[in-house]
This record gives sequence, C-alpha cells and structure tokens, in this order.
Amino acid sequence: QQDEFIQMNSHKIWVIHVDGHVMFGSSPHLVDEVCAALLKRESSADSVLLNFKGVTGLDYSGALDLVTLGRKAAAVGRRVVLTELSEIVLDTLLRAGVRLHRQRASGAVDGLLGLCYSDHYHEALKLCEDVLLAD
Repeated sequence: QQDEFIQMNSHKIWVIHVDGHVMFGSSPHLVDEVCAALLKRESSADSVLLNFKGVTGLDYSGALDLVTLGRKAAAVGRRVVLTELSEIVLDTLLRAGVRLHRQRASGAVDGLLGLCYSDHYHEALKLCEDVLLAD
C-alpha cells in the first residue's frame, strides 16, 4: 500500500542530476528550475533532490545560491536535499558558512525543511519518500 501511495504521489519528489561546475554563470538557471518545482501551485514538489555526483566544482556564488534555495524551500514548507557531494563541493559549502543538516534515511523526518544533505543518492531518495509518507 505504501508503494502504491508513493507511485501515485511521485510527482511530489523531483530529482535533478547536476553536472559540471556550479558557479555564477550556471547556478541562476538551477535556482530558477528548483524554485519553479517548489512554487508551482498545482504540481509543486514537496522535495527536490539534487544529485551532485557529476559536479566537479562549486564557487562561492553557487554556494550562496544553494543557501537561497534552502531558505525559499523552508519558507513554503518544503525541502531541497543535496546528495553525492564531492569533498571539493562539501569543503566549498562549509567554507562559505553553509549549515547542512545531514540526514540519514533511518532518521526522523518531522520538521525536515530547507537545505538538507544525505551522503548517498538512494538514501536521499528514501528520505524524500519517508517525508511523503509522513505527510
């Protein structure tokens, strides 16, 4: 029954695979796409999962854009989950002062809003599904 519910509501979880270097020139497009997913009235996403496995770098501007996404998501009661962050990307986020809420699939999902982080893609997807089931 849970699988059926998730299948019927799968449109509430958006997965975006990000590649290349996230920087001042490319991050505004990413912000626009994610904000559109979070703010559409009829078919808005409860969770947007950003898989950073293909990301080779992140500059300060890109880090700040991710913070902005987290704030916008929290303001509308939703979440952006980052996953598969390389050491370089994680280090840039931490140096920029970004506070990441690291989540585990087995952890509590109550009040999980804004910018979050999960180490592995499948764990992050399970987390998004758990949030969907908890609502």
